[in-house]
Amino acid sequence: MLNGGAGRDALYGGADADTFVYSTLTDSYRDYDAGGLTATDTIFDFTPGQDKIDVSALGFLGLGNGENHTLYMTLNEAGDKTYVKSATSDAEGNRFEIALSGNLINTLTDADFVFGQRESQEILYLPTLGQSNARLLRMTEDDNQSGTSEMVKDLTRYTDYDVRSQFNDANGDAIDLAVGGSTVVGYSTGTPEEQRISWWLTDTDQPGQALLRATELLKAQLASLTAIDKVTTGIIWGQGEEAAQEIARATDKQAAADLYKASTLKVFDYLHAQIGDFTVYLAETGHYQTQAAEARGYPQEKINAIVEGAGYVRAAQEAIASERSDVKLAVDYTDLPLRYEVNPLVYPDDVWHLHEESAEIVGQRLADFIADDLGFRGDASDNNDPAAIFAGGQNEGGNIFGTSDDDTLVGSAGNDILDGDQGADDMTGGDGNDIYVVDNALDTVTESNDSPSQVDTVVSSVSWTLGANVENLLLTGVSAIDGTGNALKNVITGNSSDNVLDGGAGGDLLKGGDGSDSYYVDDVADRVVETNSDAWVGGVDTVYSALASYTLGANLENIAITRTDTANATGNALDNVLYAGAGDNVLDGRDGNDTVSYLFASAGVTVALNTSAQQATGGSGLDTLKGTENLTGSQFADSLTGNKNANVLHGGDGNDTLSGGAGDDVLIGG
Repeated sequence: MLNGGAGRDALYGGADADTFVYSTLTDSYRDYDAGGLTATDTIFDFTPGQDKIDVSALGFLGLGNGENHTLYMTLNEAGDKTYVKSATSDAEGNRFEIALSGNLINTLTDADFVFGQRESQEILYLPTLGQSNARLLRMTEDDNQSGTSEMVKDLTRYTDYDVRSQFNDANGDAIDLAVGGSTVVGYSTGTPEEQRISWWLTDTDQPGQALLRATELLKAQLASLTAIDKVTTGIIWGQGEEAAQEIARATDKQAAADLYKASTLKVFDYLHAQIGDFTVYLAETGHYQTQAAEARGYPQEKINAIVEGAGYVRAAQEAIASERSDVKLAVDYTDLPLRYEVNPLVYPDDVWHLHEESAEIVGQRLADFIADDLGFRGDASDNNDPAAIFAGGQNEGGNIFGTSDDDTLVGSAGNDILDGDQGADDMTGGDGNDIYVVDNALDTVTESNDSPSQVDTVVSSVSWTLGANVENLLLTGVSAIDGTGNALKNVITGNSSDNVLDGGAGGDLLKGGDGSDSYYVDDVADRVVETNSDAWVGGVDTVYSALASYTLGANLENIAITRTDTANATGNALDNVLYAGAGDNVLDGRDGNDTVSYLFASAGVTVALNTSAQQATGGSGLDTLKGTENLTGSQFADSLTGNKNANVLHGGDGNDTLSGGAGDDVLIGG
């Protein structure tokens, strides 16, 4: 057990299983403020799976993104040192940080650490049920609910289902799953679509399909939550435009309103019987904004009916709340329990879960910061001003998710993750270290912040070229896709398949892995890191060099010269193939059984292995061959000569002349 204490320490554990203990933040830290101090320990012989790092005394709970009591990992530019650190600072600006010798990014796991134990959590569970216009109590063009809970920052989830928040795009339009409204009052004689969106079938006095689906969903999610800890259940319920229209269309509007009230209560009673105790927070329907409806093209007859029916809906909601002890009327945002029972600023480890029931019972993601008391009350300007909604987000950043449709996602001034899901999505970041998740070639990414201190990343499962101001690209999935950089210093990382990685201008870091990868280098500051040394899994990798000279790094098999003037290529200890360029080249295979290839020659070549002097090849400049055992010709008529050793001479296409010389040679014609 080793504890270096305060100061910058060099730690060596030795051959046996060692535990490196950190008791206080000042044992190993970095101050990232300007002029700050660095006192980072370096562990020189850490063995994953054997040694451990004990940070339990510091309250860290696991590996993650560095937030919420987690640690994250980075690699230095040379690729030979792994940093494990926190993204949060203490009052003096210090962040925990240690360095481990070697590239352990893909090796270290939670099992290599001793973390603290997460405290038990009181879980506030708030499914949002009812009509589509009650979704997250959003402000919309159609039906202004009296409160808005805009979710700004994502919370780490501890359950096996997905919950997702909604936002407005840059034009103020709601980004929502709006697949259709649901209705409280339904009939068993209705069409299949009418039955599907009905909460209660009044003619048979039975639950409708919407209620049956919601009940099944709630049971599963409550079971997942109760496996964690104690759960306090509340239901946010809202009905708006659809209910108002139903009542307005009725001949006896009061009778229709009474039926709406009775059916709503039967829904609540059924839910109690199925899932137990809970409190209903009845979101009172807001005053209807006729200007927005007119702008959307609603006929005046429909608008008048909604305005009239909304009054009946509000009256029924108020009556329900006054008669039932399990129902509370949420006139505006502050009437909801989102701040009073669990405050994310005071209790950041508490878990909130919120779920909406739309016509398809689609999940939505909850955030852990809610914009400051957006108790908007029927103001049309609030309805269309995204700045008014996002200003309360305190620039915290968070996870912003789209749907299966074409979405517009707009980030905050914080660190955002923008994931449009399916569809051709427009994603716009800004300040902060943003991550864009791309899964469609028609997705667009717009990053306006050009500060070098803020690093943005595209995570793509399709071939992608980085746009302006985006630094990094990570390819995912199992398809053979390509990644292309821009004028910045990019980090481009491939997936497990065959990738073409091209950093473009700037000094780029290109990182492959499994698959046969192709790397394009055109800047002396470009670096290629191939992590897979197993050719059966890692494939055969090729560097295409536009530099005056390039030497293959570890685990790279082939190099091709792409420039047309003088250029040199040097191999490594593997069996390399060196593709000659059009100009004068020095081709040095170094160790291994190496081959010089003239596949890209513009005419037939004459090349011999029995000389180390410069040769006039004819079709590929004046070349010098060193440390080379084999030759491959062009598609034209070539003359290839071996040396005293065992050579492989492959003529390729054309009428070739092959002369092996001494040694056991293999001669292959075209």
